[in-house]
Amino acid sequence: MDATPHLSESLIRGRAAATVFARGQEYYEQGAVLTVARRGADLLAAVEGSDYAPYHVQIRLDAGGVMSAHCSCPYDLGGDCKHIVAVLLTALHKPAVVETRPLVATLLADLSPDQLRTLLTTLTDQQPDLADMIEVQVALLTHAPPTVATSPSTAPPAVNPQSAIPNPQSAAPRPRQTPLDAQTFQRQVRAMLHSGDRMSSSDRYGMGSEVVTAIQRIADQAQPFLDAGDGRNAMVILEAVTAETVQGWEEVAEEDEFTDLFQDLGQFWAEAVLVADLTAAERRRWTKQFAAWQEALNDYGVDAVFQAAEEATRQGWDDPDLLRVLQGTDKGAGLWPGDRPDYADDLAVARLNILARQGRTQEHLRLAAAEGQHAAYATMLIGLGRVAEALDYGLRHVATPDAALPLAQALRGHGDLDAAIHLAEHGLTLPGDPLALARWLRDLATGLDRPAVALQAAQMALRDSIGLADYQALQTVAGAAWPPLREALLARLRGTRGGYSTAGLDIFLHEGLIDDAIAGITPGTYYVEVARVVDAAIPVRPEWAGQAAWQQARAIIDAKRANHYSDAVRWLERAYSAAAQGGQAAAWRADVQALLAEHRRKYSLVPLLEALLSRHRA
Repeated sequence: MDATPHLSESLIRGRAAATVFARGQEYYEQGAVLTVARRGADLLAAVEGSDYAPYHVQIRLDAGGVMSAHCSCPYDLGGDCKHIVAVLLTALHKPAVVETRPLVATLLADLSPDQLRTLLTTLTDQQPDLADMIEVQVALLTHAPPTVATSPSTAPPAVNPQSAIPNPQSAAPRPRQTPLDAQTFQRQVRAMLHSGDRMSSSDRYGMGSEVVTAIQRIADQAQPFLDAGDGRNAMVILEAVTAETVQGWEEVAEEDEFTDLFQDLGQFWAEAVLVADLTAAERRRWTKQFAAWQEALNDYGVDAVFQAAEEATRQGWDDPDLLRVLQGTDKGAGLWPGDRPDYADDLAVARLNILARQGRTQEHLRLAAAEGQHAAYATMLIGLGRVAEALDYGLRHVATPDAALPLAQALRGHGDLDAAIHLAEHGLTLPGDPLALARWLRDLATGLDRPAVALQAAQMALRDSIGLADYQALQTVAGAAWPPLREALLARLRGTRGGYSTAGLDIFLHEGLIDDAIAGITPGTYYVEVARVVDAAIPVRPEWAGQAAWQQARAIIDAKRANHYSDAVRWLERAYSAAAQGGQAAAWRADVQALLAEHRRKYSLVPLLEALLSRHRA
């Protein structure tokens, strides 16, 4: 296969954290990418990871490069994971291993209905989980609700003003005829919350994020039911997860590790109660339950995560203000005659998700406009093929770079790359943090060979802070203009003396400017960063490197931190390398001998120092 167009190592590096890119590069070099295939616009790969089974990577490409990338691994810290990095590096540097395969639609095109049924039956026999996925999709295909007229100029359908807008779930499928067993999910959550009960407190340290990730995956099982309009079974899962987690989370970790999970559960609930056809009694019950859960969390600083769900339960779909908005008869009054509550956006997103799934596009547009959900409004227009209208709407209503990004991404997903760039360029002129939008536009414009746009976006990505990946990306797109830009950026970094950020040290070390890196080391610099500078300084500034290494070692030993004596010895190893580089190995041995005599009573330290001297005899 020919080299994948519009990929570069700079682009790949810019999509991941520096440490993640380094690990992905190791995976690539070690051959962890087992298979890579290209089907149309998608790269599909299997990559070895920490689990026995390989992780699966899917990367969507277009004329501008990487549109999206997903991996089945649990990484969720932002940017691409190491498996995605490894696949992109493979596609870039070893294009011959990327196998071109036909689209699935092409493979199935000539099969008869009987052959298709046989194929699906065989696959579900081999992978039983596929049966549930197929069941949901069949239900969606065979019970699709009618589509409401979508032109804003079209009059709304006649509705009795005394009656409610039909509940969106009423036309939706119910793929299950029997309820789920809540105990199945309760046991899973309980097992995760108590997974560290038999561990020591030190062994349990840091496992909170793993528990949160596992519980999030259990909660995510509610999504297919919501997609299928089965709100009641989604609620079975969510009730099991929420009740168990609210009761037992504080024994596992600090509240900041669980806050995002509770916020996600609250958003799930807002949607679930709107999809389910709740009776008046059920509404009262669930309103009280959400209030009780919230009260239990308030003491721990986890505030207002169930407010949207509570209000969704109260209002349902028959709130008078909501009815007027959906019918287009609100005359600009909107949904909140008074002050707009903090949870209004979460509630609006829940309703818009449901309306979009059920094809109620006219009502979706009205609600999005009334609630100021400009990205949702414009994205719906894009989905309806009304791209020019969407772009015009976005240019008039988007107010921040962060708001412009999802709309620009939607335009790109629709294939309208010129419109996507136009909107993104506009977004970069708006107040707010431009970093995410600038990076996105820089990479897209680079892939489309629009150097002027790429250069402007690359410079915007460095407007507020300087990171190594963005620094290197600017170097790539700047070409002949790089030297003056480089000097200006380095001058900015030098102006922050008093302690560089990690990124500042990264850049100076990348450029080989050791003296600048040394100037950024202060008494408060983290020892890991000191070690990086010392290692880089040994060949060129051995005297400074040796002194810095001795200082770190002595600080550990003088503080009697016995559990870190091995770290002190590693610092002394660095000091030896610096001394040997400067022809001072004998002086180093004398200093270590003196250190050994001084601390002869530290029995856990003595054998470490003796072994160190033995390794470096004259």
